[in-house]
Amino acid sequence: MQERAATRKLAAKDAQLLEQRDIAPMKVLPWVLQLRVVGTSAIFNVNAGRGETILGRVATDGSNMPDVDFSQFGAFKQGVSRQHAALSANRDFVLLTDLGSSNGTYINNMQLPQFQPVPLRHGDVIALGELQLQLGFNVVPSDDDLILQNGTGRHVLIVENDSSVAMAYRTVFEHCGYRVSVTDTAIEIPLFLAQVTPDIVICDLLVDDLPQHKHMDVVHLLRSELKAPVPILVVSSMTGGHQQRQAISSGASAFLGKPVRLNVLLDGVNKLMDEEL
Repeated sequence: MQERAATRKLAAKDAQLLEQRDIAPMKVLPWVLQLRVVGTSAIFNVNAGRGETILGRVATDGSNMPDVDFSQFGAFKQGVSRQHAALSANRDFVLLTDLGSSNGTYINNMQLPQFQPVPLRHGDVIALGELQLQLGFNVVPSDDDLILQNGTGRHVLIVENDSSVAMAYRTVFEHCGYRVSVTDTAIEIPLFLAQVTPDIVICDLLVDDLPQHKHMDVVHLLRSELKAPVPILVVSSMTGGHQQRQAISSGASAFLGKPVRLNVLLDGVNKLMDEEL
């Protein structure tokens, strides 16, 4: 039998124990999270509402496959355990739990107590041993109960290359009576708009593109292909003044930054559609 390699024990960190954080209730839909491995461009997208998500590394014999595997980033040398920590969520909040790891789990250089779930915040830096992850939220559940609205079958086109974000949008809009179409590539935009004119478009500024479209931003492409003055709502993590001005000058009707609360997104869509009417 092949012997499993125990997690490499690192020198103890000089860190205080993380104080208890208040858990403020959130409503309705799960968080859509993004974990970026610090020092790289690698990003892991996590839908926190789909049960417990284990963070860790693969054992040397290939067993104990975690849901998010950091082996390719030197996880063993950086003290990451096979099942190091877990992300979980219920209707109200999302949590990070250290699973008794050998080298500890940290949030912003503060150590988590073992087996005690701690709520996460947008922008937290998580460390599994010495492997650092930058946490971001793309979609945030409503801070109040969603008021059910009657979309009366109006058609929403979602242009979004993060499937977890697109699914969160689709769920809430279909729940409110809208028809929804989704695309994640620029090549599909002209093909779709040649057949259907939606009532509103929600798009990110970062969308998988074709070489012949690289001279155009996604808003410009949408506006050039739409056959009617349909409102375009940009929802993006690119929130700098230059990006917002460029989006508006290309034909966007309004701009929201990520993380976006779902009730704010709904309100923005309904406001734009009311203005159109």
